[in-house]
Amino acid sequence: MASYILGLDAGNTVIKAILFDLSGRELAFAARDGRSSMPKPGHVERDLDELWRNAVSVI
Repeated sequence: MASYILGLDAGNTVIKAILFDLSGRELAFAARDGRSSMPKPGHVERDLDELWRNAVSVI
């Protein structure tokens, strides 16, 4: 069975996944826009159900 490394970046505007083999060669990349809201200055909120769905989608 082959081994891989999966990186996941859940930023404020985009969630990205990238798959590498063990030599560091990129095998796949996917990204999806996410939403965040700023209900008041200095506060950012995310819908965690949407974040989960987007993470599953890019993986």
